[in-house]
Amino acid sequence: MDSKQIGEAFVRHSGLNEWAVANQRVVLYPQAETSLANPQGCWDWWGFTESTWQLDPLHDTREGVQVRALMAMIDRLEESPDEDE
Repeated sequence: MDSKQIGEAFVRHSGLNEWAVANQRVVLYPQAETSLANPQGCWDWWGFTESTWQLDPLHDTREGVQVRALMAMIDRLEESPDEDE
C-alpha cells in the first residue's frame, strides 16, 4: 500500500533502514498510485500489469514499467547536487 494508506509504518518498522545504515546502503521506498486496476496502490513486484499472459511480458526486464521507474530513481540518486541547477 502507498504511504497515504499506511503512513510510515513500513518504513519505520520493517528493519530496512537499520540494515541500510549497518551496511552503508540506500533504501528506496517506491510508491504506486491507486487506480481502478490497482485500488490498494500496490507496487507491482510480481508483474500483474506486464505478466506472462501478454505476448511480450516486460515486467522483469529493463523495459518493464516499474524497472524503468526504479532505474530512474537510481539515476537521480547518482546525480551530483549541482546537476539540478
